[in-house]
Formats: sequence, structure tokens, C-alpha cells
Amino acid sequence: MKITITNTNDAIAEANNLISAGNTIKSILTTLKYIKQTIGEVWQSGAEYTSIDTALTNSISEYENKILVAINKLSTGVIAYCQATEELAASGATNSNKEAYDSPSEWVADNVFTLDGYEAPSTITNLSDLSRGEVDAYIYSKAIDMGMSENQARMAVTIARGETGHYTSPAVLNQNNYGGLLKGYDSNGNNVYFSYDTPDAGVEAYLNNLKTGYFDQGLNTYEAIGPVYSPPGNSWTTLMNGVDYSRFESHLSPMD
Repeated sequence: MKITITNTNDAIAEANNLISAGNTIKSILTTLKYIKQTIGEVWQSGAEYTSIDTALTNSISEYENKILVAINKLSTGVIAYCQATEELAASGATNSNKEAYDSPSEWVADNVFTLDGYEAPSTITNLSDLSRGEVDAYIYSKAIDMGMSENQARMAVTIARGETGHYTSPAVLNQNNYGGLLKGYDSNGNNVYFSYDTPDAGVEAYLNNLKTGYFDQGLNTYEAIGPVYSPPGNSWTTLMNGVDYSRFESHLSPMD
């Protein structure tokens, strides 16, 4: 996100407020995990235990998602903070809030949202302007913003890569279709894909489809998604598991 600083003090305050909010969420999460562990140690069975354990598990998952969303949104405040501290340094002023960091770039390295070192752009206007890793980070960050878990966001990146040949297929290059979303077939039986006006719109449509049509329905593995996304799904599942392993286990990012 591009930020224009109009008030240095406000920028610093906003960054610090976001950090404080993130720390509060982490504290709540830690407490919930401790409670869940304690209950499990002293009360391990029965309907009441199951009910409480399920409620705590759902709460922990909710707060974990909120942390991921907060971290992503924190990048806005962090960038503002860095720009503000650079302005202060240029004017010869000092800033006690920056004592733990030697430079703004060090702060960015620790806090700005990235995926395996690739920083998420604020928008995609032209795919050729970005590396594949940056597109991954963009899709991942948007998925987190929509409330997906970290693992679901990772799957969103994998499926987008697998469906589009790592963002090289005509469907994504000409129609901004990042999920290989099929509209139907023409008179010759050829695939007809949905077309979107902008890359941003295409990513949003793809993620909405994945979230509401699959994740929200309890389909949270490639094996579960495959038969619905690409019937019968066997070869699709094999492909996605391979892409996932290469991208996230071997930390390869083809065609950067």
C-alpha cells in the first residue's frame, strides 16, 4: 500500500497502536491455549469436556486468524513508521520508539508482510511487472484478509499456481482468471473460462469461490477439494500436492 505521510507523529502512533493490538491478541491466544491444556489434563472425557474443548479450539482458531490478519494490516503502519523515522532522521531529530532497530529497513524486514521473502504488492495492475513470488504473496495476503487460515492461504497460492501453469496460462494472462475458473464449454467442447476486468478482480473472484465453495464447506485438503474442483480429481490432487511441496517444502518458486 502506498502511503503519503502528512503527520509524522500520527504515523508513529498508528504503527505503535497496531503493534499493541497484535500483542493483545497474542496474549489472549496464549491464555486460551493454557486453559485448553489444563482442562485436558484434569478432565479428559465426557460430553461437557467435549463441548468445552470444541469451543476453545474454535476460539483459538479464530484468534490465530485474527493475528494473521493483524500482521498483514500492520505492514501499513510499519511502512508509515519507517517513512516517518526517515523524516525525523533527516531533520536531525531522535525517536525513542525506534531504539530496538538500527534502521528503518531492519524494521521492515521484521514486520512488513512477506511470503518467503517476497513482499506483497498493494495491487496487481500488470502481471509482467511482478515476480511469481510477489503474486504468491499478494494472493496469500488477500486470502488472510478474507479470514482464511494460514494453511488455507497457502493452499490458495498452490491451487492458483497449479491451475495457471505458475501464472503463464492464457486464462490468467488474457482473462485475469487466477483460479482456472471454468464458465462452461463452447460448441466444440472446448473450455470457456470466466473473464475479469482486472487482475485484482480475478484474484478476488477466485478467493471468494475457494472460500465459500470449499473451505467454508469443510473441504480443507487437496484430496477433498479435487473431486469437486476438477472431477474426478485424482490427477488434480497429485498435481497440487507436487506444486505445494515444491513451493512451500522445497521453497522453490518457479519462473520468478
